[in-house]
Amino acid sequence: MTKFTLIKADITALIVDAIVNAANSSLLGGGGVDGAIHRAAGPELLKECQQLGGCKTGEAKITKGYRLPAKYVIHTVGPVWRGGEHEEYKQLASCYKNSIRLALENEVATIAFPCISNGVYGYPITKSALLALNSVDVAIGRDSPIQEVIFCCYSDEDLKVYQDALAEKKKNDTAIDNMFNSDEPEVEIPEFLEAPKEELNKKIQELLDMVRRYALLAEQPVKYEDNLLRWKNVQWKAAILARNAGIMNLETYRREIWQKSETLAWAMGGVAFSEDPPKI
Repeated sequence: MTKFTLIKADITALIVDAIVNAANSSLLGGGGVDGAIHRAAGPELLKECQQLGGCKTGEAKITKGYRLPAKYVIHTVGPVWRGGEHEEYKQLASCYKNSIRLALENEVATIAFPCISNGVYGYPITKSALLALNSVDVAIGRDSPIQEVIFCCYSDEDLKVYQDALAEKKKNDTAIDNMFNSDEPEVEIPEFLEAPKEELNKKIQELLDMVRRYALLAEQPVKYEDNLLRWKNVQWKAAILARNAGIMNLETYRREIWQKSETLAWAMGGVAFSEDPPKI
């Protein structure tokens, strides 16, 4: 099982297989942790980066570590915070997932992340810490060769935010595991369809609450692959109820159920479904 470690330290001094650089799109160095890594690695790092052709937001590229204790540097470009209305969370999640992908491809056993996008890019750390933890957890998957992931914080305040986020993650994981270890009764649709409209509204809300809970893990097929059919079953039942009750048309369904659950899944560090919503 991969160990998550939270520390306040100088990431350039860590003795790990790889450190992650919160780079800019040019990959040619900059301020903050980016500049510190380039200074510590020496001019050879810049020379290799010049051959990479830059990097897009959310993507990642790997180089040698040169004079760093780390064997590799994984460069990723985080999003600039624009109020959270431009899918910054998807781009940030991709930073962590693509970094882990490169780590796995290069047989990295220990890796350290800085707080990506929390500096001059303005992404609030209170909004990114849990996303970072969940994104890495999802990307690593089950029985990973990665032994330890270090989240290296710049300040005591940042470390406290990560400590709180990890505690929340553990609480969420326990709640999800408990939910799937219990036998939840199946929903009988015909019974609901005979109920008064007020009762239908209540039952639909209960189903939508279930949809939102399943959204927390619907995009984690490696960890929860046995539950994907169950998740889709709940989505389908909510759709049928809404249609037959005459309460929710297709457009409202897409907007209120599907897209909201997709957003929740992303917020928990998942990857959005590629499928269209079921027809109703």
